[in-house]
Amino acid sequence: MNQLKKYGILSLSLLAATIATNAQEITPFSEGGIFGYKDSKANAVKVAPKYDMAYDFREGFAKVTKDGKAGFIDSTGTEIIPLTFHYVSSFSDGLARFENENGKWGFIDKKGKVVIAASYDMATPFSEGMALVEKAGRKGFIDKKGINVIPLINDEITFFSEGMAAVRRGNKWGYLNKNGTVAIQFNYEEATPFTEGSALVKKSAHWERIDKKGMKMYGLYYDEVLSFSEGFALALQDGMFGYINKEGEQVIPFQYESASPFAEGIAQVKKDGKYLMIDTLGKVVTELPYEEVSAFSENLAKARRGTKWGFINKSGKTIIPLVYDEVSHFSDGIAIVTQNGKKGCINKQGQMVISMVYDHIYPFNNGLAIVRKNNKAGFIDIQNHEIIPIKYDDAYDFAEDVATIKIGSKYGFVDIKGKLVVPVEFDSVQPYQDGLSKVERNGKTFYINKSGKCLVFKDCKCDGVEDILVSQK
Repeated sequence: MNQLKKYGILSLSLLAATIATNAQEITPFSEGGIFGYKDSKANAVKVAPKYDMAYDFREGFAKVTKDGKAGFIDSTGTEIIPLTFHYVSSFSDGLARFENENGKWGFIDKKGKVVIAASYDMATPFSEGMALVEKAGRKGFIDKKGINVIPLINDEITFFSEGMAAVRRGNKWGYLNKNGTVAIQFNYEEATPFTEGSALVKKSAHWERIDKKGMKMYGLYYDEVLSFSEGFALALQDGMFGYINKEGEQVIPFQYESASPFAEGIAQVKKDGKYLMIDTLGKVVTELPYEEVSAFSENLAKARRGTKWGFINKSGKTIIPLVYDEVSHFSDGIAIVTQNGKKGCINKQGQMVISMVYDHIYPFNNGLAIVRKNNKAGFIDIQNHEIIPIKYDDAYDFAEDVATIKIGSKYGFVDIKGKLVVPVEFDSVQPYQDGLSKVERNGKTFYINKSGKCLVFKDCKCDGVEDILVSQK
């Protein structure tokens, strides 16, 4: 895959957003840094602002946080699950992950009842009735009763795809089915997930394609091959891209400087410096009169003519005029655009939703974006409200409901309301993970929790007697 990126592969990402239920029509909004919910269609307030952070509804519930604790509300604003959790994820497959004060992970149901005790070092959301978990560096899968359906004996394991998971034990890869039975023996140096009935594996330094019985379908004589999409795989040979079928046969010649996988019967390619859209027969559907075209994102692609950028649809029609000096991909219906050195944001209709007054805007993450103005950094929401004052020398994305900020050469952390929760006194910090941040001060490295209290791990000792030792392992 890295080889393909090196040669300029274009990945076609068509993201569909469907609003189908009342819960999905209710979206978070902020007022003075306090969050509530409104009906996005009627633009009417449904839940008055009172939370430090509010998240999208999933499976009928929305995660909210206040005073450092998290819980859930329903679409009427009723707190169904009290705000008592140190950390909890949104619901997936009817269960939500939670982390306790000791950094262990478990699961609750929609009544807030703990159904799987917090005993894991890592856990992913449930999907198709199973969750990937880890203990002491070993990985496996559990079901919704907490039963180990795939024992925690694996060094690496991928999510299931087409009923199979690629698994590494020691230095060899194989495949398991959902019963935990070895479906394909551990004979490979590398392995990829199954797509459209086959997978790529590496054996004795050679790649081959296998079926679900582990039978070799054919060897690969190309420099690189992508997973199949709509019956075709994008392949690279001697620096040029083309397409092969499931028998490994060339069906569209290796003649493109860059190309994307097929999506809805169309692929985007570049030939002789020109961008084209082709069908599955290799026939040119549309010639794109642009000097540069990006991959599609949310059904729109960036396009450049001369020095100006805009957006086109899959028919090659200009949807947003090419008038900007720079543009980003669309994400959640918003794109960052630049004119005359200043940045703002537009929606998919080309309307300006955040004025061009910023020196820099970073992509939105959980409804907030880092912005820079007059050499200072802070956070805004999608309504352009200044959630965290633009007064810091630098700022970094939120992780586990706190963000890193920098003043001079020192680092600290603020919460979603902009309150300083960890003093700006560290020489370096890492984003919080599982409730801990690895920090450095006065040449010493140690770990702190979200209150800034020091924890000792192995040879990492606290810096100074003012630190409070809360745990030792």
